[in-house]
Amino acid sequence: MGGVDCAALTALLVDALKMLAAPASAQIEYLIEHRVDEDELALQLDDVLPAVVSNFDVPDDAHATLSALDAKLDSMSGQHNARLWTDEALHHADEWSTVRHLAAEALAKLGGSP
Repeated sequence: MGGVDCAALTALLVDALKMLAAPASAQIEYLIEHRVDEDELALQLDDVLPAVVSNFDVPDDAHATLSALDAKLDSMSGQHNARLWTDEALHHADEWSTVRHLAAEALAKLGGSP
C-alpha cells in the first residue's frame, strides 16, 4: 500500500466515528479536555475519510453511509450554520441526532461498535 498504515488509518476513522456517535455530554467533555471547538468533531472525520476511501476497499454499504455522514456534516458547515456548532446544538439540534445515527451505522457496517 505504499507506506499507508492500514491499522493506523482505520483506528483514526473508528475514533472519529465513535466521537461523532457519542452522546452530546461525551462530545462536550472531549472538546473541553482537548481545548478545541465543536467543529473539531467534523474535522477529525474530514482528515481521515478521504485517505481511507482512496486507499482501502470499503464495503459498498459502509461507503454509502460514510458518504451520507460526510454530506450531512458538509451541509451543516459554513457561517450561516454557526448555531449548529455550539454545546446547546450538540444536545438539542436534530442535525446532531442524524450525525450520531449515521456515525453509529457506519461503525456497525465497518465492524466496529459505537
